[in-house]
Amino acid sequence: MNMMPACSVSPCHDIILTGGSTGQKGVRVDHERRFKVAIIISAAAIIVVIVAYVVIGWVPGFAQSDEELYNTATSTVRYSYCMTIGNLTVRDACLAYVSMTSLDASICGRITGEGYADKCHFYLSVKRNDPAGCPDIGNASMRDECYFKIAASLLEPTLCARVGGGEKRDLCYAYLAINTRDAGLCDSVSGAEVREMCSQRLLA
Repeated sequence: MNMMPACSVSPCHDIILTGGSTGQKGVRVDHERRFKVAIIISAAAIIVVIVAYVVIGWVPGFAQSDEELYNTATSTVRYSYCMTIGNLTVRDACLAYVSMTSLDASICGRITGEGYADKCHFYLSVKRNDPAGCPDIGNASMRDECYFKIAASLLEPTLCARVGGGEKRDLCYAYLAINTRDAGLCDSVSGAEVREMCSQRLLA
């Protein structure tokens, strides 16, 4: 004779229907829940690693040597890479290259070393035939050369007046006088020898 369990409470009904205790069922559900959470956490960790790898590879200067940063900056013409270079001389060389390649004079102002900064301002001013950058050149001889070259290119005598003085200025006026056939410019030459040469060339 089969005997049914003596139960007077509702959990007994669940035991009969499921063939097990509600406690065993609860443990099984809890394990499944923990397993799902572990999978979600693992997937999130993998995503974080992937994102970190992508970001690290994109952020300028992260875990790269100065040489690598220089090569990246000059190949992509992006000065942001230059700014993360530790060695100041290499950084200035990088900024000068990017500035001259992109013809962006504003980058010259980020150069700390006077030598590279002067070369940067000189190159861009002459390249663009724009004397606005000449005053930013610290070296007097290079600054005079900046005005001279632009004056010669534009055939603009007023720029000769900005040349510091001496023979350089005289040669500037003489060059323009000869190339514009304007004898009056020879009168602006202060040195007798250059002024004579200027007049003779116009008579030839």
